[in-house]
Amino acid sequence: MQCGRCTAEIPNKRTVCVDCKIAYPRAAMTKVRLSRWKSRREKRALVRDLLWALFFGCLGFAYASHVRLPQQLMTIIILVGAVGGALLAYIPPGWRDTIERRRVGSRLRRHLLELNAMVTEENEKWEKVLREAADDGSAHAELGVIAYINEDFPGSAVSFSRALECDPQNRVALLNLGAAYDQQGRDKDARGAFEASVASDGDPLRRANLGLYYRKHYAWNLALEELRQAVEQLPDDVRVRTHWSVALLEKGEHEKALQEIAALASKDPGNADHQVHRALSWRKSGDLRKAIAEMEKATRLDRHHGRARGNLGLLHFVDGQMVDSLFDLRDACVLDPCYPPAKINYGLVLCLTGHAEEGMTCLKEARDLSLETWDTHYNLGLAALEQGDLETAAAALRKAIETNEDDTDARINLSAVCFLQRSFSEAGKSLSAALKSDPGSALAYSNLSLLYSELGKYDDAARMATKAMEMAPNGPGPCFRLGYALMMSGNTKDAIDQLKTAVRGNPRSLAVRWNLGLAHYGYGDYQAAATEIEWVLKSEPSFYPAHYALGCCYLQNEKMESAAIQKLLAALAFEPRNADLHVNLGLVYYQRKQIAKAIRWYMKAVRLRPQSADDHNNLALAYARRKDLAQAVVHFEKSLAINPTNPVTHSNVGLAYYFQNATEKSVEHWNRVSQLDARYAEAREAVQTAQYDDAQMAFRLLDWQKRALQLAPGMAQPHFRYLYGYSEDQWEIATESERLGKALQLQEEIGKLERRLSL
Repeated sequence: MQCGRCTAEIPNKRTVCVDCKIAYPRAAMTKVRLSRWKSRREKRALVRDLLWALFFGCLGFAYASHVRLPQQLMTIIILVGAVGGALLAYIPPGWRDTIERRRVGSRLRRHLLELNAMVTEENEKWEKVLREAADDGSAHAELGVIAYINEDFPGSAVSFSRALECDPQNRVALLNLGAAYDQQGRDKDARGAFEASVASDGDPLRRANLGLYYRKHYAWNLALEELRQAVEQLPDDVRVRTHWSVALLEKGEHEKALQEIAALASKDPGNADHQVHRALSWRKSGDLRKAIAEMEKATRLDRHHGRARGNLGLLHFVDGQMVDSLFDLRDACVLDPCYPPAKINYGLVLCLTGHAEEGMTCLKEARDLSLETWDTHYNLGLAALEQGDLETAAAALRKAIETNEDDTDARINLSAVCFLQRSFSEAGKSLSAALKSDPGSALAYSNLSLLYSELGKYDDAARMATKAMEMAPNGPGPCFRLGYALMMSGNTKDAIDQLKTAVRGNPRSLAVRWNLGLAHYGYGDYQAAATEIEWVLKSEPSFYPAHYALGCCYLQNEKMESAAIQKLLAALAFEPRNADLHVNLGLVYYQRKQIAKAIRWYMKAVRLRPQSADDHNNLALAYARRKDLAQAVVHFEKSLAINPTNPVTHSNVGLAYYFQNATEKSVEHWNRVSQLDARYAEAREAVQTAQYDDAQMAFRLLDWQKRALQLAPGMAQPHFRYLYGYSEDQWEIATESERLGKALQLQEEIGKLERRLSL
């Protein structure tokens, strides 16, 4: 994956961009390998073959024992029986499939010829009528139906409009015009046509179409009212009652929906659509196992039912059966290659199982198939954001908001894109708009806390995180945001409490454990800090900042000095320009009286940080301890050039001059000590000419606040879409022609045959 901010590639084994100090959630699980042998379906088939092989092998053994054949011949017969049993289990289904495909292909060709003949004859018939009477509304309407069957939806809409101009009460045109508009993606025109048709006459089929339109556009209450009236007028119409049951399901009235679906299934037990809806009712009521069992029944009723196969894939994904999920969703896309929701689900699961490139391709195909569907753009934007493709993510999420202005999730994810692009003003506007449409969004408040922290407004960040915690009391994210804001403002005690709460909610989060360790360090509890940082390093060995931090923790414990050296040397490979690291190594060796090594590390620190008075002073003391007075004086003088008011340095350089017999200079510096700090001069008087003062030599503390990690902006969840049966989203198309009615039925049958051939 890429860092969304600096676009640097983050290795698969790492989740943190160290340069940006942002910890990302794992955008995908470990990549799922698509192996047939990991599929439960394939395992069941293998067990079946083995059982057949065992059965026939046992038959062979029984026969050979009965006739008392020699041992070698008996072995051959058993092997032949076993192989023959496996072949009998495997080959006949293949033969059946081949025969079935040929039979289905033959039927499909016959139906296509029959449909073409019907449509051609009807087209000639109604065109002839129009030549005789150009203002015949019925002829225009029936020609519109013919264009609809041929999938010429613009031409169909034109014909229906002309029919209404000729006859404003034409039943066929009134019922069908909205469907023609909808197939073109003209939502506003479709709604106007459906509502006008119902206003002119409360025909139940028109109400059914209007209810279906409302349901597709998430207006559940309006959909339920229209479909309820349609069902009251047409209680025996299976398709209208199917629309009604699905609307009940979407509204959350699961028990009533289940009763309605059960009644429909009892009337038509071979209809896989009803079985699909029954499974979805169990899923929405929270019974996953029952939902999977019912959906598997639907696939057995019609193994070429793409919607059932796609739903089964989603259910397997929720159940953790990743390989079966991918195979089922792939089959669903093969069965319904032009159905965007199937591609959306497959693309999302591909991204979530480590197949990001294929998943993005699938989501882009879904977008191209359905440009006006908001969740297509939303899911593409989310997947692109998780992969670090911010330009694609921003464009897709803006399109989702344009299509559905009330989409809070899209605004939250767009704010995440803007944050990573450092467009903080736009990110703030997007989050404000999200909170305006959903004032109870904990995720929006949490991301606002992140935004304020990035701007250095830690009090405001803490306030926003507190609000997020009020909305989601057990959420680890808001606790982490509050802990971060508190530790950056220096309140380490309260920060530790909040981060511990975050750890309980998300114990495997590297960023949470790392920041908790840093907060302990800032509080002075070095042992607790070392414990947390050791966990971080064990959990993610490639997170190299932990080496230096752990070394700094060990330096505070004299018994851990050797371990501290080991960690500091390990950190050196990743942070060669860290001057503090060289200083600490130098002091460790200085205290061990390994002066040559101390000088080597102090010299490196001076080269990296030549304007540091302390570093020059440390190096000078190391030289003085080695009796290299000339070099000691040089670096003492450089230290004084940077900080001329340090009495300790004046005292030490005076002693170095004294040992060089440069009495005048030594006296000059010692007098300067008295001028700068008389009390210190008095304390040093007894040992002024005997020993250097190295009390100011100290380990450089870890710059723990600068090393704190931020979690990446929170993102709203992907929007999977469970797929209802084929009858659920089919418009009621009216026609006065008996042959065109048969043509519409024939078209549905052709669709089923094409799906059977596609897999």
